[in-house]
Amino acid sequence: MEEPGRIHFLDLGAGQNPDRIKALAMRHPDRRIIAVDIHPLGDFEPLPPNAVYVSSNVLQYLKTLKEKSVQIANADFLLNEMPDKEIMELIRHIKKALAPNGRFYISEDRQNVEDIRRMLHQHGFSTRARELSAEEAMEPKTWFTQERIHHPHRWNESRKNMQVTWPVRIVAVKRQKR
Repeated sequence: MEEPGRIHFLDLGAGQNPDRIKALAMRHPDRRIIAVDIHPLGDFEPLPPNAVYVSSNVLQYLKTLKEKSVQIANADFLLNEMPDKEIMELIRHIKKALAPNGRFYISEDRQNVEDIRRMLHQHGFSTRARELSAEEAMEPKTWFTQERIHHPHRWNESRKNMQVTWPVRIVAVKRQKR
């Protein structure tokens, strides 16, 4: 098992379905996996012992984390729901919580990507971004992306003017100080 207090994978805005953390926890039984969402966990079978679901405001939860305690953080379509001020606060707390060379993975709609990358760069992250392919969007690990593409009416009020584009995946790396 990882050292106490260490989080291998932190899923922010995870949603009420624990499939992703359950799969990760089963694949990595020696690593701690945590999902955070403002909504309570739905009625599902129990999580593996190394997986935890936290019902909390994401920013409030991030404030409780120890410095350099997270290896990988993930946020799928969370930042587009936040004002820029809160995004900057989230990035600041992620930077504090990430271990050196830790990764922050973000999936967002294309129109938000450059603003998010600019904010990450302001906090010292190096980034790269690429559009997800149709094949990647169909993989179970991107279930949220798949849901948005196949059921866009759930995400947009007007279907007439909608243009569905593949989302962009940003990888932000907290560089180790030399």
